Amino acid sequence: MSLTTCTIHVTQRQERAVYLTSELARALKLAKTRNVTLKLGSKKLTLGLKLLNKTGKHVYLPSSVYAQLRLPRLGNAMIQLDDKELRIGPMIGILTAVIKGSSSPFGSRTDFIRQFMRVGADHAFYFGFSPSDVNWTDQTVVATIPREGGWTRKVIPLPDVVYNRPPSRRAEKLASINAFKQRFIKRGIPLFNWSFFDKWDVYNLLEGTDSYRFVPESHINPTSGQIKDMLDRHKFIYLKPTGGDLWDRDLPPDLQSEAGILRPLPSGRAQRAAPVQQIRFADGPPEPAKRTPEQLCGSTGHPPDRNRQLSDRLPVPYDEEQQERVGRRRHRRQESRQRRRDYACAHRRPADDA
Repeated sequence: MSLTTCTIHVTQRQERAVYLTSELARALKLAKTRNVTLKLGSKKLTLGLKLLNKTGKHVYLPSSVYAQLRLPRLGNAMIQLDDKELRIGPMIGILTAVIKGSSSPFGSRTDFIRQFMRVGADHAFYFGFSPSDVNWTDQTVVATIPREGGWTRKVIPLPDVVYNRPPSRRAEKLASINAFKQRFIKRGIPLFNWSFFDKWDVYNLLEGTDSYRFVPESHINPTSGQIKDMLDRHKFIYLKPTGGDLWDRDLPPDLQSEAGILRPLPSGRAQRAAPVQQIRFADGPPEPAKRTPEQLCGSTGHPPDRNRQLSDRLPVPYDEEQQERVGRRRHRRQESRQRRRDYACAHRRPADDA
């Protein structure tokens, strides 16, 4: 087995063959043979082999072969020889939600996913796709591929490997999505990042590693006594559900603990930072001294009488920065709902093969 990089071109030659420069053939340790199998993702073609007396590591494909192979792009890529099989790629598909016809096809995560695709872009073919983009019968996918200044969509073969980046935990748990992922496994296509991690599982995995020293003190299902002790030793603490993500998951209105009930803000949401003044216990420490209505609720926009009614229920007012964060979170949730709708549409499609 030999592996190297090459540059792929299209040639006007009409013969059904793949053309390799002699330097590339030597780098691959390619023995003299009349035919080879050219593989790209799930696509295989049996072609004649022609050697060109040229320098450099180059592959030339006739336009008819290029169209039949459905190559995502020309340019640099890895090429591997295994017996008489030439494999171009790998093809790496990122499974996520795709907004069709948008200049930001992956919504707010477009720049994030583009960074994935930039890594090793001269060695592999990267593309994004959603469940509705896959045609199992033809073994093809409508790929969203980066190009200079934007994105393009093109029908290409199924990938060599899938990197799963679901838009949300809710979409990930749909039965149709699990069945969709299983179809890759049945075809021998590896799928990485099968699901979101539970935070406590990650904590336990890091325990005993060099990275563990960077992990803050953490407790699962803490008692009120444990929380009081942490509040005594730290400026503030974070309350997060183990299955939440992006800090935008609701906590239940009452968090049951062994020694009593821990109550978050009356809104029912857990703040990103939970200062001491924002946490109350049924049997815990005494409540902090109340502030005046003007100090406490000056930024709420309510009339003075209403502010006084709120003074017992709003320990810390939202400032302008917090209001902006709330607005951004609301916008992200709206985008997330749209991505989930696109991502989950696969279960509405009839199964076109086993």
